[in-house]
Amino acid sequence: MTNEKEDLETLIYIYADENHQKAWDLNGFEIILDQKTKAEIKKFKEENEPIECFNKDYKFIVKNESYVLKSITGEPASARGFSALNYNITLTSRKDKKEFGLLGNNQWAPLETKHPEIFLAKIPKTLGIIPLGIGSGFSTEHVNTCFILDADKLYLIDCPEDLRKIKKLEEKISDVILTHNDPDHVGALRKFVQKKRFLYKEKLNIYTTYSIYTDFKDSLYNLQKDLEKSINFIDLKTEKAHKTNGGLKIRIRNNLHGGIPTIGLKFYFNGKSLGYSSDCNSNRDFLDIWYEDAKRTIRTALNPINTTESLTGGSRGVVDNVNDLLMLINSELLTKVDAEQFFGLDAETIIKSYKINLFRRYKDFHPSWFRNCDMIIHEATDNPDDPVHTYIGELEKLPASITNKLYVTHIPDGFKKKFNKIPILRPNLKYLVY
Repeated sequence: MTNEKEDLETLIYIYADENHQKAWDLNGFEIILDQKTKAEIKKFKEENEPIECFNKDYKFIVKNESYVLKSITGEPASARGFSALNYNITLTSRKDKKEFGLLGNNQWAPLETKHPEIFLAKIPKTLGIIPLGIGSGFSTEHVNTCFILDADKLYLIDCPEDLRKIKKLEEKISDVILTHNDPDHVGALRKFVQKKRFLYKEKLNIYTTYSIYTDFKDSLYNLQKDLEKSINFIDLKTEKAHKTNGGLKIRIRNNLHGGIPTIGLKFYFNGKSLGYSSDCNSNRDFLDIWYEDAKRTIRTALNPINTTESLTGGSRGVVDNVNDLLMLINSELLTKVDAEQFFGLDAETIIKSYKINLFRRYKDFHPSWFRNCDMIIHEATDNPDDPVHTYIGELEKLPASITNKLYVTHIPDGFKKKFNKIPILRPNLKYLVY
């Protein structure tokens, strides 16, 4: 029997045969039934007596391409409303129009021949990711890219203007992970902050870096005076993973995205991990050029011969003004944390130290940063000359150890007609990470 103390997720599961089966979580999101998820459900069935049940509150869940709920009558047999004893349920198969019924005696009775099963299955709780949109910033075919992450609770990853699917879950979502401030990722977040405060009387928790949050905060106008009543800011740092009270661990990297502060993410929960690139240019040629330019930029800016002239108020060959250093070096090359580490050091020491740090960052920009994740989601474009996004051809060159668990998102219109080696995420479906 399944241990009741285990962290479990409840699925509503319908099964006719191997080619006709569906599952939904209790928020109504359909589950992607890959082989690993099917194996977990099968294991549950073998170890437990399935709870054959149906709740009238969940009747929307069987509206899918395989079965349509034709009718449901009766009342719950208990206050919980989970017993099937007093229900009469009729399903119609879209494929062959056959009808199947569940009678009041809790036994399946085919109205013609074969009949499906419906029951609750409890499987180990793992990371779940629901793409609400998979489109690029200018897509008209898809909603802009954003997700719901299901871990210890529900997290919204980015909040674009055209987001609609979140409406039925607004009360349940109080946590937003913000990757950057492009309009197609943050367009509706200001409104969501206001809605949570004035309609639901609660704060919104926003997880991001200080620089990204500062840029977003400047857009809140009328909330500026008492911002602490609207937002709890959780500062994510590259040098240290953040762990929530519920056990979700979040690790970030800085991305190269046209000078706009942007983060990539890795999530860890219940022994499983998920990587999400967010917007970035990870093309190898671009990274190689960036790396060489970065080394030249740093050496030029910190050349001991020019230091006195370059750094206002600094003595010859010594960096003693962090702000001046930050102005000299692009924020993508040197963060405030880096600069503070070099305070008071001579230029040659900084160059030697930063070469090591620079190479680490160069490696982190590449998709191989996600190589140990159980599932990887990466943005992609079909334009090899796009300066701020990753060309799909570069992703297709990655080793099978990465591409076998890789999905693409943030795609332009017409993308799927040109490329099919790496699967595109399917919107509004829940992927479980096993």
